[in-house]
This record gives sequence, structure tokens and C-alpha cells, in this order.
Amino acid sequence: MKLSEPPSAYTPITRDNFIEKVSHTITNCRCCPRLLYHCRDAATNRKRMYQNDDYWGKPVPGFGDQGARILIVGLAPAAHGANRTGRMFTGDGTDGMGASD
Repeated sequence: MKLSEPPSAYTPITRDNFIEKVSHTITNCRCCPRLLYHCRDAATNRKRMYQNDDYWGKPVPGFGDQGARILIVGLAPAAHGANRTGRMFTGDGTDGMGASD
């Protein structure tokens, strides 16, 4: 199964598709209107330095090794980091690679 082809709602959750299934669920979640508004607002009202960038503009799924023994959970606005790149902890200074928001 390709990541661009999300698993069906009826696909049983297995060890092999768990991350993809959860990522699809997070990306399409509409349970928090404030989060959705924030994502869309930040994607529309961009910082000047990111005016020409394409924004992800929706909830950001996780990534990593499904067999990892540790899980890091992040909850932050990430207005011009993850909301712009679609990948948490990138592009907003938290990765140590660029200017902070």
C-alpha cells in the first residue's frame, strides 16, 4: 500500500499499516475546530519569508519506526513549521536548521 493511497476505513489495522492508518485519521480529523482554523489561518496569512511556499495547512501526522521503543508526542501550533512543511519538528527552528518563528 502506498502512502498516497490511504487505507480504507474497513482495512483491518495490522502492524504493517498502523502508522498509515493513524496518519490518515489524523490528517482528516475534523474534531477540533480551533486547530483547523489555526492551520488554515496560518496557511493563508503567511509570514513574509514564506510567502511563496506551499503550505500543508491541516493536522500533521506522525512518522517514524513502527517498532520503536519510545514515542515522542508533540503538541504545538507549529504555524510556519509543521503547518507549512507537513512534517512535525521541521522548518520552525526546532530542528536546529533554521530561524525560529
